[in-house]
Amino acid sequence: MLSKQEMLDKLKSVGLNKTYKPYREEGLHDKDSILLQTRHPVKIEDGIMSGSEIDLLDDQTIRIWTSQKNKANKVARDNGFKIKNFDGEAELLVPIEKTDQFLHAFGAKVKRACSEAQKQALSLGKPFPKSGS
Repeated sequence: MLSKQEMLDKLKSVGLNKTYKPYREEGLHDKDSILLQTRHPVKIEDGIMSGSEIDLLDDQTIRIWTSQKNKANKVARDNGFKIKNFDGEAELLVPIEKTDQFLHAFGAKVKRACSEAQKQALSLGKPFPKSGS
């Protein structure tokens, strides 16, 4: 089972430049699978999917399972990516070297960096100042 830091290290080692927020889901995926947090996680209500799930398929590919079928088809068509279409959803396979361009569009969360003032306020237990202050 991978720790959070091991997941971050793995994502960096395969070539992702942005710092995404990885997590692991108990029981649904294998023990070493790495998923990325999304703004709209997958929900299935009345047999209809909404949201996106993004995971590291292998060291060369990110898999995006999404209800944004039209967007996924356009991205695949314009960039020559592999795609599997299902009823109301799609599975888009994106090469690692192109992922930083497309993951945000499908809802991947990126970890923000704290400024020195924010880090200092956190360590002192003070209110968190806004960026640029």
